[in-house]
Amino acid sequence: MSTLLDWLKAAFSVQYQKKNEVNFPCPYCGHNAFYFNFRKKIGYCHRASCGRKPTLKDLIQIKGYGPTDWPAYWDPDPIIKITEKNIELPGVDLYTSRDNWAIDALRYRGISDRDICKWKITTTNTRIYIPIIQDYKIVQYVGRMIDRQKHPKDGFNTIIQPKYKYAEGNSISNFIFGWGEEMKNWKYLVLVENTFNAIAWRDKFNCSTNFGSNLSDAQIKLIYNSFIQKVILAWDDDAKTKVWNVAQKLSTHGIVVVIIEYTQSNQPDQVNFKLLEAAINTAIISAPPSYGSLIVRIEE
Repeated sequence: MSTLLDWLKAAFSVQYQKKNEVNFPCPYCGHNAFYFNFRKKIGYCHRASCGRKPTLKDLIQIKGYGPTDWPAYWDPDPIIKITEKNIELPGVDLYTSRDNWAIDALRYRGISDRDICKWKITTTNTRIYIPIIQDYKIVQYVGRMIDRQKHPKDGFNTIIQPKYKYAEGNSISNFIFGWGEEMKNWKYLVLVENTFNAIAWRDKFNCSTNFGSNLSDAQIKLIYNSFIQKVILAWDDDAKTKVWNVAQKLSTHGIVVVIIEYTQSNQPDQVNFKLLEAAINTAIISAPPSYGSLIVRIEE
């Protein structure tokens, strides 16, 4: 298994390490004066207006996966434990309840009424929930914090943390969104970090999400055992180091990798969609280099 330090470096943008502490932006307020002691398993934000002291458990809850999801070696047959516990989806069905604020907020993210119905999205007063379904059973969900005091267009821009909430039981890193027989037969797969982007772009170019800038061995095994031959990584710009590590892992197992880069934007949904679509279409048809991964750069 990987060490806690390995996981911290993979899960967060660690800037430097000093003895038993690592420094990275605060997962709550984003300030750079955040330190986590990986021996004592507790952190501290030095920003006066924040001052939070998250434990390791708090960080795992924020990320949705823990150190055990980052083995330091490739296990050709990793054991994936899926709990038999029935996971109850919070909230009310958004399509039948016609929660206009939530529906409008999702429309601004490119999600149609048909998508809301197809993916059985629900809502509460504080979150929008998207179920993760495998073998016709809800095995996990992603709950995204919302702020109904704002206009629906800005409703996901909230400082309240944790931004994401997951059901207890199964690690979110065991799954790829929408995985099933249809996806197993795709020839290529576009992976983004954001679940909403994955839904909005799914039918446009075989898009899905691995729920962040992490690709666990369990997720790699799903891809490896499918007919997918090429993975296009369109992750956020702050995942540059992680994306190369993942590309190397996938390449080691015979999977062609293309990395989408942006010259100005920080994430794919900030790019002009026509430019993004052209870049992904280029990635789909381009032959891989003899060594390493192919890069398609979006010049804005």
